[in-house]
Amino acid sequence: YAFPERRTIKVATINTDTLAQTLTIEDDVLRAAYEDDIVLYTTPASRTVTQAIFKSEDAAKNAIENLSAANFDSAAKDAKADIIPSKAFAEDEILDELKEPVFGAEKTGVIGPIKTPLGWTVLNLSKISQETIRPFESVKLELRADMVQEQLIDEIYKLIDEVDEFFAVGGSIEDAKEQFDLSVTTFTD
Repeated sequence: YAFPERRTIKVATINTDTLAQTLTIEDDVLRAAYEDDIVLYTTPASRTVTQAIFKSEDAAKNAIENLSAANFDSAAKDAKADIIPSKAFAEDEILDELKEPVFGAEKTGVIGPIKTPLGWTVLNLSKISQETIRPFESVKLELRADMVQEQLIDEIYKLIDEVDEFFAVGGSIEDAKEQFDLSVTTFTD
């Protein structure tokens, strides 16, 4: 009678949570990264507008007398305008012809008529939102977590190389466990 062959396999794994706890990122490094990528934490200025598109300048001028912020949609429909529903636009998202009148306005209200590729446009500017930048303190923890993840990947590859060299010179898995703080799992068949 022959006994079947049996194998025991030991697998060493890196505990990334433990490794991540050893990584530190100084506040000045975080601040520099924040300032380098400030666009990620910036919400551009925007304007919320409803657009009424008229086929002629005369039709737009006649309709504007009856348009106000309160009745804009219904009065524009009565004047046979095509309505583009209310939408917030950043300055780089709106037609070039509308940028200055819309982003130059200091208060909400009816603007126009303005000649655009779509026709004669009358706008109801209903909301003005200024550019906002999330303060460093509000993004510091998120930024630190992102930078730790990036640094962690580099540290994992570095640790793999060190462990590989350790095994290449004859080190045992048990010694590697102690020296590199690895977890070792044994599988027996």
